[in-house]
Formats: sequence, C-alpha cells, structure tokens
Amino acid sequence: MQVRAWESARGASYEQAYRAGGKAGRSAVLTLVTGGAGEPASPPAQLFGIQSFRLEREAEPPVVTVSSPLAGTTPDERFSLTGQVTDAIALGEVRWEWNGANQGLLTLDGEGRFQVAGRRLLPGDNRLVIHATDAAGNASQAEVVAVWEPLRVIEWDAVDPVREGRRVQAPLAFRSPGEVSGLTFVVRYDPEQFRDPALSWAPGVLLAGALAQVSDGTAGEVRATLSLPGAVLPAGRQPLATLTLRARSVPGLTMARLESQVLDVADREGTPLAFGNLGQPLTLEIQPRQLVGDANGNGALDVGDATLIQRLIARLDLPRAWDVVLNDLNQNLDLDSGDVVKILRVLVGLDPAPAPGRLVRLATSMAPAQVRTASFADAGAASNARLNLIASTTVVWPGARLVVRVNLAEAPATTSGVAFTLNYPANALRLAGEPGYRTGEAVPPGSVALWNPDEAAGRLSFAAAGAQVWPGTTGMLAEVTFERLAQPAGQALVVTVDPAQVALEGGFEVESLPAASVILTDHMPRIDASVTRTDDGWEITFDTADGAGYRLEASSDLVVWETISTHRGQGGKLRVTDPDTTWHAQRFYRLLLVP
Repeated sequence: MQVRAWESARGASYEQAYRAGGKAGRSAVLTLVTGGAGEPASPPAQLFGIQSFRLEREAEPPVVTVSSPLAGTTPDERFSLTGQVTDAIALGEVRWEWNGANQGLLTLDGEGRFQVAGRRLLPGDNRLVIHATDAAGNASQAEVVAVWEPLRVIEWDAVDPVREGRRVQAPLAFRSPGEVSGLTFVVRYDPEQFRDPALSWAPGVLLAGALAQVSDGTAGEVRATLSLPGAVLPAGRQPLATLTLRARSVPGLTMARLESQVLDVADREGTPLAFGNLGQPLTLEIQPRQLVGDANGNGALDVGDATLIQRLIARLDLPRAWDVVLNDLNQNLDLDSGDVVKILRVLVGLDPAPAPGRLVRLATSMAPAQVRTASFADAGAASNARLNLIASTTVVWPGARLVVRVNLAEAPATTSGVAFTLNYPANALRLAGEPGYRTGEAVPPGSVALWNPDEAAGRLSFAAAGAQVWPGTTGMLAEVTFERLAQPAGQALVVTVDPAQVALEGGFEVESLPAASVILTDHMPRIDASVTRTDDGWEITFDTADGAGYRLEASSDLVVWETISTHRGQGGKLRVTDPDTTWHAQRFYRLLLVP
C-alpha cells in the first residue's frame, strides 16, 4: 500500500500541490496482512511494520539578479531597473524598494524578467533592493547601490530666518564644469507662504550679448532663462541670481521650502545637455509676529499696518483664519474698520501702545518684540519722499492768521498712508477756527484719517491710510490755520514736523520721512540803507530777531545769487562783510529768513 499526503489548499492533487511549492510527502511502500479474507472471513490480523512520515515544504529560494542600474558612481541620473527572478518550482511575488521606501510589485514576463523604465536617480546614494518569494514562502533579495553625482547644480546660499511681512533674499549659485551657454530653470514656492517674487541676475552673469528673461506672473513659480551666444558660464561655483520674496503672515513658526528645477541646459553649439542637471531645494524659517496688529512684521504698530488691515477688510488680500486672530485689535473676533482706527489712535497718541499682554506668543524660542510706536527716526530714507511745510507768510503780526500746509513731495507710486506730528509754539500760536485743520486732497476718498490736537503742548498729530495705492504722489496732506498771539514779541517762531511715516508697497514697507520746519517772525528782514566800503569789502548791517535764521546773498545781475554767510539772530544788529573785493559794475544784496 502506498500513501501520499499534501496541503489541499495548494492543489486538488499531490502533483499540483508540489508544483505550487506546498507541503507534500509520501510513505514507504509496505506489505501488510490485514485479514478479513476467505469465506467465512477471517478475523482482522495484527498490523505490523507501519511507519510514520512528514510533510515537507519546498526549500530552495528564488534566484534574483539585477542588470541595471550598475553599482557605483554615475553623472547620468537616468536609469531603468532591469533584472530577472527565477525559482525551481514556482514564484510568489516580487517587489522592490528605493532607499527603504516600498515601490510596489514588479511584473515578470514568462522568463522571469522585469523592467521599470523612465526613472531618475536621486542625488547621492540610491539603494535599490529586489525582494522575491516563491510559492513555498522562500525569500531572497538582490541589492545595488548607485550614486548620482550631478555635473551641473543650481544651489542656494545660506538664508537667515525671516519675520513674517519682511522680504527674504535668497541667492542662487550655479556649479558646472564650464561648458554651459544656455540655462533655463524654475523656482517654486508656496503662495500661502510667500508673495511678490522678484529675481535679479547676479553681476557678471549677463555677459556681453547675453539674452535673459524672467517670468514671475504665475503664482507659485518664477521661471528664468539665460543664453550666452558664443560664450559660456565660468567653471566652478558662480553666483547666478537672487530671488526675493515677501513672507506672508503665518500662524506660528513655519519651515518653508523653495524648490528649484533645471528645465534645460545647452552647450556653446546649442546641443542639449540632457543629463547631470540638478536643482537643489532650500528650507528656510518664517518667524511669526509677536505683536497683535503688526501686519507688516516690523515689530511696531505703524501706518503700514493700518493699510494692510484695510486691504484684508476690503478683500484685496484674502484673509486666512489666523489673519483675523493676529489683527483683531478691538477683539470682536472679526476684521473691521475699528481695528484700523485702533492703530491710528496709537499713532496720533490718543491711545498708548499695546501692553505686553497683547503680544502674540506663538514661538517661545523667540525674543519678545519691542512694544512701541514706530518713529523710524534712524531708519534713513530710501527714496526722495519728503514732507514740505509751506507757510502763507513768514512774517506774522499779533492778531494775524497763518495758514501752514503739510505737503507730500516725490513719494513713491506705492504710497498708501502717512502719519506725522506738527509742533508749534503754544505761547505764540493757537489753532484758529473750528476745528482749525483739515485733510488735504492728497489723501484720497476711502482712506481712514484721524487727528489728535494737543493745544496745551503745541502738538497736532495726524494719520491716514487707505487700502488702495494713493493716486497722487505729491500734494497737500493737511492744512492748519493758526492765530498769532500777542506774546512773545521779537522772537523767531519755529513750526516743525517730526520725522514722519509713509506706508509703501501695500503697507509692508514703512519709510521714514525727514523732519521739516518753517521759521516765522514778527519783523521783516531788512538791510540797513547804509552799506559801507571797507578795506575787507562791503559791510552790510541788518537787525535780527532772537533765534531767527538769516542768509545773506549777493548778485551782480539779479539772476545768479551766491551765499555770503548764514547767521542766527540774537536780537540786535549784525554787521557782515562781503569778502569779494573784485570790482563789479554793480552789486546787489538780499537777506532771507531760513530755518
């Protein structure tokens, strides 16, 4: 008697189960006397010689070979994964990994061959592992490590962390063997994290005859191309360009990523260099604000913040959830004109700056922000913008009225807000009329404007901001009417504007405007009729008022005037000598009041 056994789940017969790699076995062939024969039947006999047996699984693992890519270092990142897997009985599944990440199952042909085409190696080590199992569960693997070292690389210089609302400058460099005449690349960024991109080429990249173009009109990417007919970029690592981006508001400390990709490279003959090109990424840190309402992230409440909040209210910039929380100064869980008014009240001195309890503490590793209003007195002007004080007259008698206009001059086209404080001698001038001041035409309709007069201190503060860019960059911001008091007499009066603020670039930038002043007096500057000749030149005499500034000028034709000297009056007569002793057919003098 012969007995066979197998796992029924592996097949309907012993042969099928064996081919499937399942457990199978057979007993020895035995001759057994079992009894039960004859007529009448004999009783069953005692069974002797029966042997036990076991089921054994097929134990030979599959054989795996990888023919591509080859192990070692290569400049060409293109590869196809090819190889073969065989087994003595029957294969189960074959899968592959790339640097520890499962890439799925491989499809085998009738000979056990596999191919995955159109892949590119990653920079550095690429560990490719093929895992195979047969029907019996036997496993084996083959591994190859291919190292890609690109020939041409766009890479970034180190970039410091940037505070939200501020601009980040990210320099790019290009490293190559030196055969590149044409290059096209793209930089991608998250529009939720950055805005207002601009790319400028590095000095020296635009060689003679170079053709360059930058496109940044698509949100989230900047494309740039460079062609150097008849020339090549120098070998080695060379500065390529600088990308600047405005960091948007963030809900907390954020790690942002900039991706660069080389789209095409060509040599001097225009032949494409199709492989060995890499664009590296850059990870940089965006730090959140620490002061509620500081929408431009410069550490202070200023007129630029008022502009930015108005843009959010008007949906010129779409607010995210955290934009509401971080700018809700009136704490009504919404963005509205009240939040803008809150900032302007701080700027004109109606309210104090926010207390430390209003700081936004989203990143404990950051130092506390300075709680202050922004004077920007030491910031330095970045443009020719200025405030001019224009007085209706410089000679003001007691009881007379004086109109002083504050004019904005040569402001950038991106202006959207201004804040300033006008100082005047309270013992000599007082506001006239109701209320004695008005907003000028340079502040367009739709802007929020706020005044704060302090007549006891001789101070008048003004702030205005709008969501849109102001159409005029020159014009009157404010007009103030004063009445001259009786006292003090015989003294120079000075009206000044402190260093002021102007909001630019949608409120993200706030520039400092220099102080301005105008000198007033209750006497006319007048040269005495007697101008005498001395050995040192002509001597000119004139009366002065205490504290007033004077500039003496001379001319020979009443067209071209030259400054002889400047003086500060002390309330008496002043004698000045013109040192020009050259003979003139005629000589004219004039005396001017100056700050």
